Amino acid sequence: MNNEGAKKVRFLATLAAASACLCIISLVGCGGPSRKELESLDEDFRASTASLEEALSFLDALERFDFENGSFMDDARKSVSSSREMASEAFTIIQRLLSRPYGGKLEELGRLIEDYGEAASAAVEELQSLYGPLEGLLSAIEPVMREEAAITGMEAPRSDAEWLERLNRLRNALGPALSALSSLEVPRVLEEYRGFLQELFSVLYKLVEELASRVKRGDVSSNAPDNPDFLRMQELLGSYGATVDRLRKNLEASRLDPLVEKVELEINRLFLEAAR
Repeated sequence: MNNEGAKKVRFLATLAAASACLCIISLVGCGGPSRKELESLDEDFRASTASLEEALSFLDALERFDFENGSFMDDARKSVSSSREMASEAFTIIQRLLSRPYGGKLEELGRLIEDYGEAASAAVEELQSLYGPLEGLLSAIEPVMREEAAITGMEAPRSDAEWLERLNRLRNALGPALSALSSLEVPRVLEEYRGFLQELFSVLYKLVEELASRVKRGDVSSNAPDNPDFLRMQELLGSYGATVDRLRKNLEASRLDPLVEKVELEINRLFLEAAR
């Protein structure tokens, strides 16, 4: 091949390479994402937020706390177990979102996903750190809750001896429960809830002690609503919902809404742009 022919071949090869590069740049850097790609991203993102919401469902079960609710303990335990599974699922989906490529017109979405993913991952880690201690708290109060529910479901005692027997059973359950609550280590976010349970069952213990003392003396005519411990019990039970609500608000998973909204808006913008 003469020099002129070789130059022509080199020129054509260079031109072909440049064209290929321009094509790649056009597809990756300048072209928008396909609708299928956006739908896949949107599906993963929505799955992550749904799983995180389910990871908080144990709070709904806690809100149904009631001494007369015989199913509370079983429902709460099942809910904590289910929430733990959903937290694990949420973490997997979040990591998948973070590992996706976000080039070209997805760059802004990638930045928002990174902010959301980091915060959501931290929220999941916090949740995973409290499921175990929460199960410990439930185990601590379980004997009292079951005894109280059983007593509530019984007919009125037919004698002072029968009344005293019920009070003694409840007192025997309260002592170990209070010891267990005091010895449990809980993360900071659970400290207020644990403190609430400690006070509630401490006041109940005092009330049971006083009632047992009265029954022994044959003095059961005093009016319970006038008893300071009884009044405090009513106050505590009335504030229980607010205690759980503060627990919910203090969790990192409850503070993700602004980041979620930003990602949703960017995904919607990209969908609109792709439809033009």
